[in-house]
Amino acid sequence: MTATDDAAPVSGTATVTASAAPASVTPSASVSPDTAAPDTSAPDTSAQDAAAARAKARRQAAVQAAEGATTTESGGTVAYGGQDLPDLIVAPPEKTDGALRLTVGLGDSITYRSGSWFRRVCGSGVVNTCRDSGIRGDTTAGMLSRLQTDVLDLHPDVVTVMAGTNDMLYGFTTAQSIRNIGEIVTQIRDSGATVVLCTIAPRNATPGEAMALNKAIRKYAKKHHVALFDVAPLLSTWNGRFKSGLTDDGVHPNARGMKLVADYAEQRLPALIK
Repeated sequence: MTATDDAAPVSGTATVTASAAPASVTPSASVSPDTAAPDTSAPDTSAQDAAAARAKARRQAAVQAAEGATTTESGGTVAYGGQDLPDLIVAPPEKTDGALRLTVGLGDSITYRSGSWFRRVCGSGVVNTCRDSGIRGDTTAGMLSRLQTDVLDLHPDVVTVMAGTNDMLYGFTTAQSIRNIGEIVTQIRDSGATVVLCTIAPRNATPGEAMALNKAIRKYAKKHHVALFDVAPLLSTWNGRFKSGLTDDGVHPNARGMKLVADYAEQRLPALIK
């Protein structure tokens, strides 16, 4: 059976909370038997240790949510395909960088899946409060049709857009996909939000089409001065297929692939959304 993206739209919710880890205590300085006086020449690193511990706790909480921790409905729902789909909110345990900014991830199952790169990044300290607006099996046309309710009505500060993988399954041309992506980007920008446009993961069944779409996405981003998060080189070989060990079905990055993208996002996103 040929691997395809998940055809049936499904969704879920997750709320991440975590108590700040206790500050680590700097060991007492050694005491000389001759003087019985503590050595105070070493700098006190307890504040730095505490900050590092809190960052570690946030990261662990985010990963636990990404890997399918207990999910609960957050209250809001999105109408799609005759279903009311609950949304996903990932919140940090505490404010770490001033006012929190809402980041929405628009995409398909590669954004939505349990353990996705977007869910891993949410709550990590790079992006703090998130709405996962990925839907399995969705196309650029589907994302455009639900853009108002799933994205714009939330008044986000930042929107990541990873779209086009499923277009190939339904016979969209590269030109059609880019037109839809362009309209999505335009509407998000007009709302005042920052857009981060992503390239797509490889697709082993149609590697040439995936490479062509990624080339068009890069060209569009450069021409229209859109922040680009280029994930394709992380996952793809020279011929447009997944690198060994980064997928289990030829369509979705596996846990190792998702972590690779998430780690890269934590490096790149701060500069893209500043």
